[in-house]
Amino acid sequence: MFSSNTHDFFAMILDCIDHHVAVIDCQGEIQYVNQSWIAYAQQNGCLTQSNWQSVNYLNICQKAAAAGDEFGRDAIKGIKQVINGELQHLELEYPCHSIDDYRWFMMKVSKSACGQTPYFIIIHQDITRSKLAEEKALALANIDGLTNIANRQCFDQVIEDEWRRCQRLLLPLSLLMIDIDHFRLLNENYGHQTGDEFLKILAGKLAGFVKRPGDLYARFGGEEFVIVMSNTYRQDALKIAEAIRVKVQRLEFPNANAPGGIATVSQGLVTVIPQRPQNTAWLIKQTDKQLCQAKNKGRNQVVWEDFVTPDPDF
Repeated sequence: MFSSNTHDFFAMILDCIDHHVAVIDCQGEIQYVNQSWIAYAQQNGCLTQSNWQSVNYLNICQKAAAAGDEFGRDAIKGIKQVINGELQHLELEYPCHSIDDYRWFMMKVSKSACGQTPYFIIIHQDITRSKLAEEKALALANIDGLTNIANRQCFDQVIEDEWRRCQRLLLPLSLLMIDIDHFRLLNENYGHQTGDEFLKILAGKLAGFVKRPGDLYARFGGEEFVIVMSNTYRQDALKIAEAIRVKVQRLEFPNANAPGGIATVSQGLVTVIPQRPQNTAWLIKQTDKQLCQAKNKGRNQVVWEDFVTPDPDF
């Protein structure tokens, strides 16, 4: 065992670092915490007592897990694996947001010993700065450079996430695909700069029709845009599609060589309650079919279809 002076020396060293450090035994009972751990707990309304030796860290994680905290469940599992020798080391990233700030931490757990007695060191490292930088870079990677809205990469991720969520909750998912009619003529007659300007105008108008957190509007590619509408039945999605069509037509953006002399859009809409063996590739394919029909029927219109079971030809 360490002498009293040695213990005080190591405690002094640990109290000088910013990371939150705790030492637990095989049962999860806290044996030591440094000053950063105590200060963080006091500042965030956690336990404020000075005698942390009466606290079981695994019990704290268990209470968090019982309240639905995913990190609590992962922490219990990982710490127990380290205690049982199934893992040599554990690293677990988790959010810990306050009312005013976004914060992320990395929890690290490793085994140590004092004589014949095993102990386990838990370190919580603040990684907020690097996480914010990472999210900023990711956000920039998901933005279309011309229109400044979500790009295809972002759409691919969101549609997968919403598909799984709606499948789990048996909710409807609507996908709207929007294509600018006679866009080639617009570019040929007025130049690509004017075509780009209309793309940016259309992107800005779509923003007014996407207001819920689970929804997304994005540039799909070229002159095509998409809107993902989670938990939205066809009737409501169709109202949005028709409102978009009318909004674009009323812009009266010139496209002299196109029928009617103005820019318009054609749209394909599909609503589905996700289920196997369907997937997002199937949904995109079916929506594109509806868009093609809208083009073939004369453009400047919305063609839709509901699906509950997959197309047998898919």
